[in-house]
Amino acid sequence: MPPDEAWAPVRALPSFDSMVLNLPTNTPLARTIDMATCPGTVYLCSSDQDQVEADYQRLRRLEDEGLYEQGY
Repeated sequence: MPPDEAWAPVRALPSFDSMVLNLPTNTPLARTIDMATCPGTVYLCSSDQDQVEADYQRLRRLEDEGLYEQGY
């Protein structure tokens, strides 16, 4: 799956604002231990705190389902 398609579920989150990727596509990922090893950041923004929390939980489920294997 092309990387742009792999990130589509993240971009579809209702409170998605932006995303910064710190590594090029197809870069092997090591376990994040600090901000220097963080593969990227997703910014969620909404006036509805419950929506942000729901989207955060959905993002964590996407990670558990293999988001990084598809996106990187």
